[in-house]
Amino acid sequence: MTEGIFKDKLFALELGLSVPFKQKSGLSKLITDNGGKVAFMINKKTSYLLATEDIIKKSYSSKLAAATKNGIPVLLVDYIQDCVEASTLLSDKPYLIQSGSGAVVGGKEEGLNTIKVAPKKKAAPRVVPSVHVWTYKSVEPGAPEWPEDNYDIAKEDVLQKGSTFFAIELHVAQIHKLRKFRVFTHRGHVDQLDDDPVGGVKECRYVQNVEEAEAIYSSLYNTMASQAYNKVSLLSSSKIGSDMALVNGNRTSQGPSSLPPQSRDL
Repeated sequence: MTEGIFKDKLFALELGLSVPFKQKSGLSKLITDNGGKVAFMINKKTSYLLATEDIIKKSYSSKLAAATKNGIPVLLVDYIQDCVEASTLLSDKPYLIQSGSGAVVGGKEEGLNTIKVAPKKKAAPRVVPSVHVWTYKSVEPGAPEWPEDNYDIAKEDVLQKGSTFFAIELHVAQIHKLRKFRVFTHRGHVDQLDDDPVGGVKECRYVQNVEEAEAIYSSLYNTMASQAYNKVSLLSSSKIGSDMALVNGNRTSQGPSSLPPQSRDL
């Protein structure tokens, strides 16, 4: 098998019910076996969104909306298999369903160029689940399991009002082969962090799916914004956030709308 043809490529997947779970897993494996990565969420770092025809025919797809928002091209899933069989990175043009500008274009499969994306329906309001709030890295009885040294930060934001800060992060992890989610928050006063690097209040909300995680994330963000907190891109302290965020050092605030109302990958 040729290795590395997808080097530096980050793919997100939007596969309809026509694709069995095993086939979805196989597609992800083809990508990673050939040097690529599969994204949990769509953001500006995503190279392509891979989609099936039935997704394009839907009146609304949150991932397509996210791809349009972030200027991500949308390709037919055939692109992956064809690249692997050719042992090279093929041109994406014959596989384009939607360009990075959001324009619907012709695809490889016959008749695809006649497909129209219907006007997007107004998204239903998110239902914010009621969940227990745990202290960060809690060792209390019944505390949810979480691999603190092995998870992804799907998105993060830091808001500030004066010297008071509020950080939010959406975490994704694989636990016993299942994808789990949590929303991490860190609040406190910037000046206190100078004396206590682990200061402030750090809490976590654990949920079962990305829709619930997004709903909680947006609710927290909007609540703080309504209290005159403003999003900042330049952090006033390098000690704000989870341990993973501090290690990664990639502190890009994204805002509540970076993830679409419904959700996402695989």
